[in-house]
Amino acid sequence: MDVSTPAAPPQLSPDGHWWWDGREWIPAQAVPAPASAAAPQPSWHAAPSFGSQPLQWHSQPAGRDRLAIASLVLSIVWLLGLASIAAVICGHTSRGRAARSGRAPSGVALAGLILGYAGCAFLVVTLLAGIAIPTFLHQRDAAHRAVAAAVGVPPAVAAEFGGSPFTPEQFGRTSADLEAHRRDCSPTVSSNAMPAALTYAAIQYDTHFEETLLSWSLDGAPRPSTPQERAEMLRLDRKKLAAIQLSPELAPTAAGLTTAMAEYDTVLAASIEPAAWSENSETAHALSARRGAAAIELRAILGLGGGQCVVYRP
Repeated sequence: MDVSTPAAPPQLSPDGHWWWDGREWIPAQAVPAPASAAAPQPSWHAAPSFGSQPLQWHSQPAGRDRLAIASLVLSIVWLLGLASIAAVICGHTSRGRAARSGRAPSGVALAGLILGYAGCAFLVVTLLAGIAIPTFLHQRDAAHRAVAAAVGVPPAVAAEFGGSPFTPEQFGRTSADLEAHRRDCSPTVSSNAMPAALTYAAIQYDTHFEETLLSWSLDGAPRPSTPQERAEMLRLDRKKLAAIQLSPELAPTAAGLTTAMAEYDTVLAASIEPAAWSENSETAHALSARRGAAAIELRAILGLGGGQCVVYRP
């Protein structure tokens, strides 16, 4: 029994161009490549590759937006407008962060912004009012002084009826007290008031010193008025009546007052002496009350305020 010699294992020629399969040499490129064993699979999972894309981080919305809450609280506190300004800043910052992070804007921040802007607007209005109101009052007083200097009791009437027989020193007062009293009690009038109102206010302003002195004289112990005081009432009333009647703007509007003044003056002129006064005092008091009511009605028609400090009785 012949025993075959085992074939030599396949091998390449030294120059790598031939392949020996145990029987003959064949070109190496004609030999099919032996199937290679499948690569063994590792028992672990390889880490995923992220490639060349950059990592992106997304912050999660916090349970509470502190800036939004701060905006709302500060807008409520106000604190002379300073907190409102801080509320606006916090509200915009909160909404800006939300937009950059992809979150929905906070409604709390929006509420803080609305109230914050409202507080800022209120601050601006307050500041403007603080500037405008004193300016308005100053202009009103200046207009009143200008009107009083320009019109009032005409010089001819003032010369005809003269001045008060009383002086401030008789009552322990000074000229400065008179001026302060007129400043506090004269009618208030704006420069754009109707001409009748300007004229009446100027007459009141022009005769205020005399009315005040008469009022101080009557403010003593309860007693009947003296002949001198009644004569001064009559002189002052006739002076004002003449000034009103000479004003073409005021006379038609003040018809009710001038009628009441004329009736009162007629009775008062006949009652200067004590004996006549005791007989006519009740009538004079009634006419004086009617005259006062007519003056109040005229002031309401003309839209005048103030000027109620001087009150004297017959």
